[in-house]
Amino acid sequence: MTFSKVQTEVLQTALDTYGIDKQLDIAIEEMAELTKAIIKHRRYASFETYENFCEEVADVAIMLEQIILSTKCDKVETYAMAKVARLKHRLEQMKE
Repeated sequence: MTFSKVQTEVLQTALDTYGIDKQLDIAIEEMAELTKAIIKHRRYASFETYENFCEEVADVAIMLEQIILSTKCDKVETYAMAKVARLKHRLEQMKE
């Protein structure tokens, strides 16, 4: 998910206001809620479970972006690109 400059500024302001420790706690909570939403949607697929699943994905995306902002770590993108390349290689091998 890509956030606009204004949205990124809001996320940075949240980090500055609440602090990274509090935001990490919220990230953990949001990831747990996403886990529950995934299981519930797989078990009882409906419009309501799908909507909840989408909402929780958004919450986790927001929290992940705040974590990335807080670390100021350029390695996240490097690791992500390497992992996508590895996945691409595995998928290509499956076709052979």
